[in-house]
Amino acid sequence: MEPKVNPWIVLSGLLRRDESGKSGGMDALLLWKRCRILASPLRLRMLRCIGQAEPLCVAQVAEELGISDNVSGKNLQLLELGGFLERKRAGRYAYYFLVRADGLLQAVLDDLGRPQENFSETIHVLTALTHERRIRILFVLAPGELEFAQLGARSGISLRALERHVDKLVRRGFVAEQEGRVRVLFPDSKFGRYLLVLAQRSGTPSKVCGDNAPKL
Repeated sequence: MEPKVNPWIVLSGLLRRDESGKSGGMDALLLWKRCRILASPLRLRMLRCIGQAEPLCVAQVAEELGISDNVSGKNLQLLELGGFLERKRAGRYAYYFLVRADGLLQAVLDDLGRPQENFSETIHVLTALTHERRIRILFVLAPGELEFAQLGARSGISLRALERHVDKLVRRGFVAEQEGRVRVLFPDSKFGRYLLVLAQRSGTPSKVCGDNAPKL
């Protein structure tokens, strides 16, 4: 029986290796976890709040957003773990800054500027990539289109699970399925196109953010 692994410890380790330059870069495992961290109205509000008045401490973010210090602290820690925030201490307090060099963060902040209710459109796009299997599907489909059975064989995903994940990608506008064949679509939004390129570059050891992030 394989030992259980805490995915957030894995995420933290991948980030540290990527920042130190000792790793080939972040892969699909890290990409889907970063997208899952972002796919939260509260955490998106936090990023926009800090971006407008950085640096801010836990209590300041809590006051601005009308939440408890405990909720503020836990979600800021997740954003820091995901590589979107950095923290610096000043006396008794820790202050948070945006990691402005991060390509995924900048793409998210740009997308938050379009008219939408409670970041619903941004989250709708992000949730296309909140599972490693959906990123794997997009990666395998990168050259063109495949028959459904071929896609299952090449991705290593069971046909039953593949149906669920392809259906979600269809509803998010990333793929189309017709007559037993699946092909990649070009998403309508600039943010969607950005995420598609990240997914198709996500095979280890290709980088999915930083200097190698797509510029659309």
